[in-house]
Amino acid sequence: MEIDSGSQTRFFHFVDWRSSGGRATWQGDSTAAWVSRRGQAVPPGSAKAKYLKVITTRMLPGYLRKNGVPYGENATLTEDYDFIHEQGETNGWS
Repeated sequence: MEIDSGSQTRFFHFVDWRSSGGRATWQGDSTAAWVSRRGQAVPPGSAKAKYLKVITTRMLPGYLRKNGVPYGENATLTEDYDFIHEQGETNGWS
């Protein structure tokens, strides 16, 4: 996923991916899964897939925002990305 107007790239790893155990990075290691509203993992593109759950670990210590809340090297970031159908789309994928 490209964020911050393309200045950063995050890689989401799917299935049973495991970190190589190298040094922590600013982007960290992100594991992702498509999830139903009931919290069950589902195949991508499934009609039951409602959001993408991403869990990121192994980040370098820093601040959530400039002059914001600090986080340490053992922090875990959990993000939920909603699955949105844009008007005119038939399958939800662009």
